[in-house]
Amino acid sequence: MHGANCEISISTYKLIPPRDSPLSPGTKLGRYEIHSQIGAGGMSEVYRARDEKLNRDVAIKVLPVAFSQDRDRLRRFEQEAQAAGALNHPNILAVYDVGTHDGSPCIVAELLEGEELRVQLNNGRFNSRKSVGYLEIWLIPIEGGHTPQTLVQGPFNAGGARFSPDGRWVAYVSDESGRNEVYVRPYPQAGTHVQISADGGSQPVWSRNGRELFFRHGDDLIAVNVSLAANFTAGKPLIVFSRFTPEDSSGPAYDLMADYDVSADGQRFVMPNYKVDASNIPNARVILSWFDEIKRRTTGAAAQ
Repeated sequence: MHGANCEISISTYKLIPPRDSPLSPGTKLGRYEIHSQIGAGGMSEVYRARDEKLNRDVAIKVLPVAFSQDRDRLRRFEQEAQAAGALNHPNILAVYDVGTHDGSPCIVAELLEGEELRVQLNNGRFNSRKSVGYLEIWLIPIEGGHTPQTLVQGPFNAGGARFSPDGRWVAYVSDESGRNEVYVRPYPQAGTHVQISADGGSQPVWSRNGRELFFRHGDDLIAVNVSLAANFTAGKPLIVFSRFTPEDSSGPAYDLMADYDVSADGQRFVMPNYKVDASNIPNARVILSWFDEIKRRTTGAAAQ
């Protein structure tokens, strides 16, 4: 188990697009003309474009060439297109077309105007209960009929779901008790859920071996020993370390999705350093083999 004297190393990086330069306005992808870049992340780039044949604006998601050589990334990209294209619902993004551009797979989808849900939640302009009733957890299978399935539903908000490494349990956050707590329930069979946190909790993350479940409680990172046997059991929550609360942690959206991760051995954590002004960082680095890099640096430091 983790001790209170564990050493934590925190680094801050600004995310940069994986392409050397984004597609320029005016670039033609078949009948689509690029107007501007909407955003970019670790997986793909998204552009606003014009469908010249149907005379409408669309969103085009492009997987960079470097990533298209990665079979796993390419498979996930293709599964995303297939899953979204098989669904038809007013609240699900519509996929219009798929194709390639200079060796890069791309998805052409409906263009949605507006700002991110996280921004509206944290700025207090979105009341989930008045707007959509309650936040629920749904599952959409990648293979098969792509029929949505309800995981957690009730007269309360729920989110931040994470499958256990063996895929038989789901950890999630719910305010059914009147405040956010971390729960675990079986999957796919129905069963009683188990409350993990005792005095509030959010952002659950499983260890890679499934023996621990981490979550946040205020300024503390908590770890709980768990057993993924036929009858799920959980030990007493213990503090791993404190002192990493972001300045915007008061927003409802903050409590759901985890902003940290844990190494395979469960001894190291990576998370944002909210005390650093990212706008003043002159350079950005993208490390593809993150844990190999950590191992190299820690081995080198020990040798010195």
